[in-house]
Amino acid sequence: MIDETIEVASIDRAFDAHYEWPAVVRIFAEEAEIAVSNVGDRGYGCLAEDSAYDFTSHWAPRSFAAKLLAFLLARFRQGANLSFSPH
Repeated sequence: MIDETIEVASIDRAFDAHYEWPAVVRIFAEEAEIAVSNVGDRGYGCLAEDSAYDFTSHWAPRSFAAKLLAFLLARFRQGANLSFSPH
């Protein structure tokens, strides 16, 4: 039973990175203002298979660290602001 419905305005789109990787990278590079991660310390580890990842690929890398690198590289290539706040 639903007692209350709350509309969330902070999320306006959702993507499946496995199937829509180029769109996810483009949105991050061109539009994203904030990136939030729910990975713990182990989530920043790299996988051996990502060491040969082609950052022009239409397929997402497997590890979060390689995905984050792909996002930042795309922003850099777009000339976007790469300021970082660890908060």
